[in-house]
Amino acid sequence: MGNRSFIFGTLYRPPSKNVSEFLINLEDNLIESFLNSNDIICGGDINIDFMDCQNKHVQAFCDCLEMFNLTQIVDSPTRITKTSSSLIDVIVVPKDINVSTKGAVDIGCVSDHLLVYCGLDLKCAVPDVKHSRFRNFKRIDKNLLQDLLLLSPFQDIFYIPSINEKVSYFNSIIINIFDTVAPLREMKHMNFKPPWLTDNVRLLMSLRDKAFSKFKRTRRPSHWDYYKLLKNYTTNALRREQSAYFMHCCYNSHGNSKDLWKRLRKLDIMNNSKTANIPIEYDDPNKINDHFLSPSNIVNPDAEKINFYNNNYCKHFEQLFSFNLVSETIIYKYLTEIKSSAMGADGINIEMLLLCCPYILPFITHIINSCLLENVFPDSWKVAKVFPLPKKNSITSMSDLRPISILPVLSKILEKIIKFQFIRHLDKYTILPPYQSGFRQGFSCTSALLDVTDDIIKEIDDGNTTALVLLDYSKAFDTINHQLMLAILKYIGCTNEVVKLFSDYLSHRYQFVETSIGASDRRPVLCGVPQGSVLGPVLFSVYSAGITSSLRHSKPYLYADDTQIKFSFQHTQVQSAISLINEDLNILAKESISHQLTINPLKSTVLLFGKHKNDIKDIFKISIGNTIIPHANFARNLGLILDSDLRFSKHIDKCISRSYGRLKLLYPYRHIFSTKLKILLCDILVLSLFNYCDVIYGPCLTKNDINRVQKVQKSCLRYVFGVRRYDPVSYKLPEAGWLDMRERRELHAAVLFHKIILYKTPPYLYNKITFRTDIHNINLRFRGLISQPRHCTAMFTRSFSHNIYKLYNQVPTNLKSLPVSIFKVKFKHLLFLNK
Repeated sequence: MGNRSFIFGTLYRPPSKNVSEFLINLEDNLIESFLNSNDIICGGDINIDFMDCQNKHVQAFCDCLEMFNLTQIVDSPTRITKTSSSLIDVIVVPKDINVSTKGAVDIGCVSDHLLVYCGLDLKCAVPDVKHSRFRNFKRIDKNLLQDLLLLSPFQDIFYIPSINEKVSYFNSIIINIFDTVAPLREMKHMNFKPPWLTDNVRLLMSLRDKAFSKFKRTRRPSHWDYYKLLKNYTTNALRREQSAYFMHCCYNSHGNSKDLWKRLRKLDIMNNSKTANIPIEYDDPNKINDHFLSPSNIVNPDAEKINFYNNNYCKHFEQLFSFNLVSETIIYKYLTEIKSSAMGADGINIEMLLLCCPYILPFITHIINSCLLENVFPDSWKVAKVFPLPKKNSITSMSDLRPISILPVLSKILEKIIKFQFIRHLDKYTILPPYQSGFRQGFSCTSALLDVTDDIIKEIDDGNTTALVLLDYSKAFDTINHQLMLAILKYIGCTNEVVKLFSDYLSHRYQFVETSIGASDRRPVLCGVPQGSVLGPVLFSVYSAGITSSLRHSKPYLYADDTQIKFSFQHTQVQSAISLINEDLNILAKESISHQLTINPLKSTVLLFGKHKNDIKDIFKISIGNTIIPHANFARNLGLILDSDLRFSKHIDKCISRSYGRLKLLYPYRHIFSTKLKILLCDILVLSLFNYCDVIYGPCLTKNDINRVQKVQKSCLRYVFGVRRYDPVSYKLPEAGWLDMRERRELHAAVLFHKIILYKTPPYLYNKITFRTDIHNINLRFRGLISQPRHCTAMFTRSFSHNIYKLYNQVPTNLKSLPVSIFKVKFKHLLFLNK
């Protein structure tokens, strides 16, 4: 198995042992084993019947295993009596190991349990040899580059009449320059060879191995002592070399961590892009490209709707929207904001352009301004290079592939300029719905989910039941009709010139797919907005802005194409609620189809919340057309796993599983990394996984989940400082510079609440706040304080409305007027002082 190691263990739970205590002990032992071994295999008698699917302890046991990527594989009874049969003997193996055989056999009078067994396929996977083409920018002769830039006839661009020719001419000069100073090279990616394996270390390893071979032949104690001496000396030398290497990385990466993260990715510590290989039968670039370009269920838009948008404006505009020219300063600002070094179809990446700055800035500015003046988007900027990435480990169809689109760098610069000016127009006239949270300043997934959960909790506090319908649009961005999109742009106040530029941007686009075996042919993109583009999400938000306005009874929440609607009702009015929700859903489906968007009912989900949710679940059937939307007890909603009890246990399970998975990658280097680097890596790679939406789930966690989250931080502290398993470790928090997990959540909540109050954004959250001075301003003591919302149940204490009142009123007055960045530092310092 190469470098893979295993821990084999046995499990036993006496019938008298409390299951909850057993699972807590099991989790603690799995943490220790998981972090110190590649794989865990265990089995035994746990006295929990897996044949009883309704048994809550079965699900709890499986959830515990899920956190460590383990699964229970026995599926037949293991104890059979005259009157019953049960499955209480289990075998637990890693999910990614292939199980070739499994079963249970009778062993006669030895035991009244059957003997469980399994066969595992432990073949080592042979790593693929990958090829890539790259330019070595580190060894560029900068004097030669400067001379070539000064000698190149860039100024001829000013006299070329066609924009497409300007871009082609500019690209050719840049490519020719870099073919001279940093020519393209092909490299094979073999197994990573650790740079700390120096010649001296290799020599010591060779001497150690020879000493061990000699001892095996002679079996003399003196030869064993000599081998042990060499082994210890080699281990210490190896650790010293590793430690020196990473100290060198940290020192050279001071102020710029890109080089450090690159080295860590090579060690698979920060490699987030590890995916399964595409099977040979699906690795056909042309077929993959055809699949990506074939949107399903396309319906032509309503001609009357296009005429309506073309002949009307959504409101009175003082001035129609048009583009303004830009300066070199703005161009350089947008160039420096691009982080991806990916190379588009034109063969140019951001590193090449930045190396040529400031010499090329006047010419890029001229090309961009020419596009804005002539309302043209260059053809070469409309070609996308697409990489297919597997969505999961086992690929069974083309649908398991996700397209990652790479566009030319300069196209992103022009798109950023268009987006910035376009969004100012949208905000000035409030074109987008107030509940659209996608890609808007001050709005986020967290703010959208805070609004949803706060509304649900308020309804539960009022004694109502709430239905939340999470709708799935099939290939939403890929099915946008260009003709209808342009009509909507005119409807929201764009001039004919602006519409012409957007028309050129959307039309005559092409894409090709590139895989390990080569590239596909270029195929035209006939509809939709470009994948991976800057403008795509904004255009979709504009395109779909009017769809939910047709709802009559439900409240919508939007984040780009993620749409959800909420309807609350008394549990005695179930049939009426079903009728009203179905009416809204069918209106929404019809309106979506008229915009060439299709809702997929089978991939949509219904969640019920409230005291009586289980009483009405079986009769609560809502549908789109004749297709019933399935129910669920939990579902992923904008990256947060939302459950019908609003306890977020599934989300915590997922976060804990990922955090231990990342900590496990760090563990082999615990004797090598410096304490400072270990603190940094744990904070960024492990604990940061709990940051997302912790403002929402934090007040809702059970005591058990709070302890489990805190246990992750303690594991990080043990890793950083080398503290043993059962020794106290919380006192090390100040030394690491960390708040505990509860205080981290409090800090994140305070910063978000401060942003909302300071900038009054998003309005749907700010409007939920009632200040005491809004009620009366007689007593100046209460100025700036939030009024306590009235409520009836303890459930309300989990809501945004309650927690912003509770937390923000405790913030010292002198902090409330500070900018967000300073407020965060001061409030964190305050939390440290209050420890």
